[in-house]
Amino acid sequence: MRLMRLFTNYIDTPIGKMVSISDDSYLYLLQFTDSKKLDLRIQQVCKFYKAELVEQPTAVYLTLKKQLTAYFLKEIDTFSVPLVLNGTSFQKQVWNILQSTHSGELLTYKKIAELLGSSGKSQAVGNANGANKIAIIIPCHRVINASGSLGGYAGGLSRKMFLLSLESKNVTLF
Repeated sequence: MRLMRLFTNYIDTPIGKMVSISDDSYLYLLQFTDSKKLDLRIQQVCKFYKAELVEQPTAVYLTLKKQLTAYFLKEIDTFSVPLVLNGTSFQKQVWNILQSTHSGELLTYKKIAELLGSSGKSQAVGNANGANKIAIIIPCHRVINASGSLGGYAGGLSRKMFLLSLESKNVTLF
């Protein structure tokens, strides 16, 4: 059986180096290289798609790099990179809600659970948020605790604070 080929690339950002996995059509993963769960997430992508990884630029990577640079320069606040969302139905629902938020908007785990019709699923929302394989573009950094505290972030709280500050021109809490 022939393995699918996916391509890794690295992007330097003001808050650390990131690794992407893409093909010529879609982005599968974007994570900080020092993330504790990076190896696991890369393994999950490779196993699910029966893929081997090759380091080589793709059209998606070049678009991603250009858009991330513009994002950090505050020239754009939305991304158009095509994504593959690999997760459960519930996780995908959470990620779709995250993608529908605008730069500067904050959500709580409870609010997302309510939007999904079950206010008691805040912890499940937190788990789905933590399973996000596409940092920044699926903006899990915009989710905070109902108390107003930052909560967690796989990239680290200092990065979460940086991203929220970068987007803070019109911060609103929903």
